[in-house]
Amino acid sequence: MPWGCRMRRMCLTALPGMGYAMPAATTYIQPFCWGWHPIFQSTGTRFPADASNQPAEEGPAPGGAKLIVDSGVLDGVDAIFGAHCQPQYPAGVMGCRYGSFFASGDFFEVKLKGTGCHAASPHKGKDLISIAMEMIQAIQNIGSREIPPLKTAVISVCSINAGVLSTKNVLPSELTFGGTYRAHDGQVRDYIAGRLEQIVRDVSRMNGITCEFEDSFAFPSFANDRDITDTIYQSAAEVLGQDKVMMRPEPEMGSEDFAWYTRKYKGAFFFFGVKNEEKGLTASLHNPRFDIDEDAMVPALAVYINTLYHLLERQDV
Repeated sequence: MPWGCRMRRMCLTALPGMGYAMPAATTYIQPFCWGWHPIFQSTGTRFPADASNQPAEEGPAPGGAKLIVDSGVLDGVDAIFGAHCQPQYPAGVMGCRYGSFFASGDFFEVKLKGTGCHAASPHKGKDLISIAMEMIQAIQNIGSREIPPLKTAVISVCSINAGVLSTKNVLPSELTFGGTYRAHDGQVRDYIAGRLEQIVRDVSRMNGITCEFEDSFAFPSFANDRDITDTIYQSAAEVLGQDKVMMRPEPEMGSEDFAWYTRKYKGAFFFFGVKNEEKGLTASLHNPRFDIDEDAMVPALAVYINTLYHLLERQDV
């Protein structure tokens, strides 16, 4: 069943002796990736790849791609390419871009501790919820008031936990919150990391509480290599038609552990569409209703194989 799988990214395939690789972590079970082998066999061509699955696409930091790179399994590879499904595009459409593509992706966690008390006597304890709100407001000001307007950055607090919902008259003694921050510029990334910790520690000290701050540096930003991107565009246009190949006008603020491969190898990344409005498959990534049109695997695989053929023909990558 080479096509009958649900997946977000392709599998990792290294090409020994030929100097190419096609990575990607498995999010769903993917017999899909083994569809390459019978296709090469059917053409009388030796299957020019060894395949292995990459773990931990979504983390924990620093993600599975760095583990693969550090393991040395790709030593000798000259170029690499990968793909991710994209529900913004209909099935059978692909999108790519030259240059800067994905932002860095890092995560932080904060734990606050203070004296809990009765809600009617807040002066006898520490109101951690109000203190956390003060911190979160200051954190949001980093992006709007401290980062130059022409630099892109996103900071989102995505979780906050304190107290018990059924207990409405107690100020809690512990609170946690956490989130993520994204940037394309390495200096902006470093600045955000420093300011997050500074804000949390200074506001805690000012309010007489204790805090723990943890910052997980996960994925760097990356840019697509022009030569590899040219090959992907050419290959996609040949098998899908030029009208099904989209040039993405702007980079993503999302992040990809694929970035770790591009720190060592020439590489490029593209999106393949999985949306099908007739089947009701339109939910965005990370939405609880997310699902894909599995028929999209066929054109995606075709782009992969054609890209591989063109790269194997080249001697200058």
